Amino acid sequence: MSSTPDTVPQPQGHILIVGGYGMVGRAIAERLALSFPSRVVIAGRNLDKAQACAAEIGHGAVGRAVDIFSEDAGDALEGVVLAVV
Repeated sequence: MSSTPDTVPQPQGHILIVGGYGMVGRAIAERLALSFPSRVVIAGRNLDKAQACAAEIGHGAVGRAVDIFSEDAGDALEGVVLAVV
């Protein structure tokens, strides 16, 4: 009789890191991008900084502008299954 370990299905979707281009956020993003390629989203108010950080991290990370005071702030959560603040 063969024993198979129970596996928990992993949700697919993006991992949004708010403040991801700051010192702590970037360290978290770098580690997550290795384990979850093409799922990490670097988020902050400055799109240029977010995109530059994502490009430096690589592994399919992307940058996204997120400003809670913007009327379309909810759009930034499209496809996000986990947010790290």
